[in-house]
Order: sequence, then structure tokens, then C-alpha cells
Amino acid sequence: MISILLRKKPEEQVIKEAICRILNTQSIELEYVNYNVDQKEKINYEINELKGEFAYNLLIYTPENFQVNEEKFASIFAKLTGSDVIISDNDINPYTWILISPNGEKKKVCQQITDDDDEFNIEK
Repeated sequence: MISILLRKKPEEQVIKEAICRILNTQSIELEYVNYNVDQKEKINYEINELKGEFAYNLLIYTPENFQVNEEKFASIFAKLTGSDVIISDNDINPYTWILISPNGEKKKVCQQITDDDDEFNIEK
């Protein structure tokens, strides 16, 4: 599973293009996740709305035979959209993340702690 945080809601076509680039293919079948149907052999996605500066969490579920590197995908996505993307730094600290800019630059950032778990802002 890939999980990235975005400022703007992504279009399905941009999601498809980023996946095609990382898999080095011309086209893929992409469907919005449906928890009532077995979709293990397909690439699925869902978008969860948050509050704050990074208001969308894009989740991509791939079959086991498609191994996709989250950082590489996020870099491609940032470049395609011209917007910053945030991914987990896999650190034990749940408030540190990696911000990837459209030019590919990566930097560690800290999430601003609030009382609202659905709000995502980074410390300035």
C-alpha cells in the first residue's frame, strides 16, 4: 500500500499516469476501492479528506506482483502535479514526515500537533 498526503484532491487521470510511469507501462486498470468486492488482482485507490494544509490522503492498493516504491511514486506524483507531497519517514516518532517538492527535493518536516486527529499541517 502507498499512502501520500496532498494539498489538492488528485484527478484519477493523474493517479493513473503516475502509476504507469513507475511501472513503466502505457496503461493500467485503476478502480476506486470497493470493500464489498474482491479486488485483489487490481490496482485500487481511495482518497480520504482531512483538514488543514494537506487535506487529502491518497491510498493506493496494488496486487502482490506489483511492488511500488512509495518514495519514488511520491516523487513522480509531486512532479506531475507541481505540488508538494508528504510521505511517512517510517520513524518511531509519528509526527515526523518527508516532504517531497516538485523538483524532487526531500526534507524532513514535523506535523503540527493539534487536538483534531483529522487535521494535517506542518510546522513552519
